[in-house]
Amino acid sequence: ILNLQNEPLWSDWQDLKKACTDDPQAIMNIILKAKDYELCEEWGHLYPVPREDLINLHREHLLHLLEMGDMEKASQLLQRIEDPGICLAISEQSLDQHPSLAASHFLADYLTTHFYRNLTTARRNEIQALYMGSKVLLTLPELSRVNYFHLSSRPLLMVEQLLMNMKVDWVSVAVQTLHQLLGGQEVGFAVEDIDNLLSKYAEKALNFPFSLKERRSDSVIRIQESLCQLQDCEAMSKSGSSELSLASFTGK
Repeated sequence: ILNLQNEPLWSDWQDLKKACTDDPQAIMNIILKAKDYELCEEWGHLYPVPREDLINLHREHLLHLLEMGDMEKASQLLQRIEDPGICLAISEQSLDQHPSLAASHFLADYLTTHFYRNLTTARRNEIQALYMGSKVLLTLPELSRVNYFHLSSRPLLMVEQLLMNMKVDWVSVAVQTLHQLLGGQEVGFAVEDIDNLLSKYAEKALNFPFSLKERRSDSVIRIQESLCQLQDCEAMSKSGSSELSLASFTGK
C-alpha cells in the first residue's frame, strides 16, 4: 500500500497501520483507485470493512476480471466469497451495470445456476431472457453483434429485428437456438410465440400464408424460403443503409 501513494501520506508502515484503523474507507479507496483488487481483498481480511463497501470491492473486482475476459479468475473470486448473500448482491449489481456481452452471459448463467430460487419470478424471467438473448447474440457474426446488443434482454424482439433486416440465415440459427434453450422455462415468452412471429411476418411481409399447425421445423424452412425471395430487394433499399428498421416496417 505504501508503494501506491502518489503523494507521501504516510512516512512508514506504522503510520499506515494507524490510518488503516482510523480511516479504513480512505485506504480502501486508494487501493481501488490503483485497481489492485487482490491487494484490497487481502487487506479487507485484516480490517473491519462495512458490508456495503465489501460488496462494492468485490463488484469492481468481478467486473474488472470479466471485462479482461478472465472468466476463470472471476469464477475463483466468487468461490472465495463465503457469504452467499454477498455473491448474489455483487452478481446482480454487476449485471445491472450492463457489462459486455461475454460478461452479461457469464453473470446470467451464474445467477440462474446458483441463485435460481433466491430470485423473484420477474427477476428470474428477466435474467433468463438475457441469458438466451446473449446466446442468440453469440451466434451472430462478431462485427454485427453491436447492432443488436441493445436487444440482448429481449430475444424475441431481436428475432423480429433480424426478420426486418432480412438476415435469413441468422434468423434460422437464432430460432433453433431459442427452441433448444426454452425447454418449458418461464421467460416471458414461449416456443409458440416464436412460431407466431414467423407466421406473422411470412403472411404480413411476404404474403406467404401457411398453417400455424405445421411443425416448427417446417415453419423455419418456409420462412427461410420466403425471405430468400426478398434478398434482391435488400440491394434496392440501400439509400444510405440496407438495414430496414422495425419501426419503419410496422409504420410506427
